[in-house]
Amino acid sequence: MVTVSAIVAHAIKKNRPLVALETAVLTSGLPRTPWQDAFGICPDCIDASLPINLALANSVTSIMNNSGALPVWIGVFNGKLTIGLSQEEIEIICTDELATKVSIATIAQSLQDDRSAGTTVATTLLACTLASSEHPIRVFATGGIGGIHQHWATRLDVSADLTALATTATCVVASGAKSILDLH
Repeated sequence: MVTVSAIVAHAIKKNRPLVALETAVLTSGLPRTPWQDAFGICPDCIDASLPINLALANSVTSIMNNSGALPVWIGVFNGKLTIGLSQEEIEIICTDELATKVSIATIAQSLQDDRSAGTTVATTLLACTLASSEHPIRVFATGGIGGIHQHWATRLDVSADLTALATTATCVVASGAKSILDLH
C-alpha cells in the first residue's frame, strides 16, 4: 500500500518545489536520545531538549520550509509506504524503538507486518517515482548513500542504493558515501 499525503498531492498538482527525504537516518542512523555534552557543542539548529533524530527532522523541515521547498519525508508508517509523513508521524517514527529501516529487499515484509520503518536511499527513490506517474519527485536530499561494504571479497554486500541511483531520474543531493563502506 502506498499513501501520498494530501499536502504532497496538492503540491505536485500545483507544481511546487518538493524535496524528498529518507527516514532511515531517523530510525537507524541518529540517536534517539537528547544531545549530550560528550558529543561536543550542540549545533544552533538542534533543539537539545529533543532526541537528536527528531531535532534533526524538525530542523531540516524548518530550513526547507523557509527556503520555499516542501520537505517530503518518506517512510513506512503502520504498514503503508507513506510519501509525506506528517509531523505527528515523524515524531512517532523517531521514538518507536521497533522502527528499523527498510530497503527494496525488505519493504514487503514491513508492509505485510503493518510495521513502521525508515526508508533507505533506494526505497526513497522508489517512492519518488510512485508519488505521481506524471510528475514524480525529482529532488532528493540525504546524508549519505550506500555502496559496497567493507570485506566485500569474503561477503559481497552491495547496496541497492547504487542501482537505484543509476536508474532513477531524480537528482540526489548527498554529503557522500557512508564512512562504513569500502570507498576504494
